[in-house]
Amino acid sequence: MRYQVIGWFLFFMTLFSGNPLRAEEWFITSGRGLGSIAIGEPMEKVVSRFGVAKDTMGSLYWYKDKGLEFYAPENLIERIIIVKSSFGDISYVTPCGVSVGSFACEVERAYGPCRRALFSKHVYTLDYVEKGITFYIRGGEVCKIQLYRATGSAALGGAPPSL
Repeated sequence: MRYQVIGWFLFFMTLFSGNPLRAEEWFITSGRGLGSIAIGEPMEKVVSRFGVAKDTMGSLYWYKDKGLEFYAPENLIERIIIVKSSFGDISYVTPCGVSVGSFACEVERAYGPCRRALFSKHVYTLDYVEKGITFYIRGGEVCKIQLYRATGSAALGGAPPSL
């Protein structure tokens, strides 16, 4: 009886309390974008949301504190690179729950098996070119996610070598 009372108490606390600490989720949408920022849109949309990038190099804009990078030649977003799972009150996650820090097996469970390619000495990629998303894996965990238009291997500037 005591455990039933505790169970009902926890149920009602969860039901009526709301969770003010829960982060706003920005969904990572393969081949489309991140939250309300879509691939193909002008860089001004990012600037209106996050301000001017403090670090840039050519067409690459780094928002290091937010864990994001944007590649925008001719001021149009071509690639979105996610290097953190969250910042502040925003969490970056796919609809199936994959984010930076997820395990490689979680990626393959959610997206299916794919071609693995060597990126650097300790990093390999799980490339889902047809879906417009690549996961970079270091030590068995996702360390970076790259979004781009799903247009085949040309979207990545050519396919990287296979393992």
